[in-house]
Parts: sequence; structure tokens; C-alpha cells
Amino acid sequence: MYEQQQKLNDATREYQAALAIVPGMPDANFSLGWAYATQGNRSEASRFLKKYIEAAGQNESPDRVKAARDRVSELTEGY
Repeated sequence: MYEQQQKLNDATREYQAALAIVPGMPDANFSLGWAYATQGNRSEASRFLKKYIEAAGQNESPDRVKAARDRVSELTEGY
């Protein structure tokens, strides 16, 4: 909800809280990475999106995994 309202600081706080309760939660890693990318925080965005990709299993959408991989490539390009 916070992300939809462009309240990215609140969104990242909530995603971090979710990860504190359930470390490795795929949705929280993906969303936190995406929120950090939107904020321009390349290193944190890459870190959490990579965690999502590494933990993605059979239950994760292939399109979502691809989106995460593409975003990491964009974020790390030129670095």
C-alpha cells in the first residue's frame, strides 16, 4: 500500500520488518529491492533482488524472476 502511495520510506520499513519476522521471504526481498531501486539506492536494490533470485524456487513466477534479473542487470550496468 505504501509503495502504491509513493511512500517509499514507509514501504521499505515495512518490508524490512517482514524480513525480520520471516528472513528470506521472497515477496519482501523482491519488493524491498524494487523499492530501493525506485529510490535510486542501487546497492541495496541489487542486494535484495539478488537474494530474491537466489531463493526463488518453483513457486515463484518465471516472469517475476526475469524482471528481478533484468533489474539487477540495469542496476549493475557500468559499475
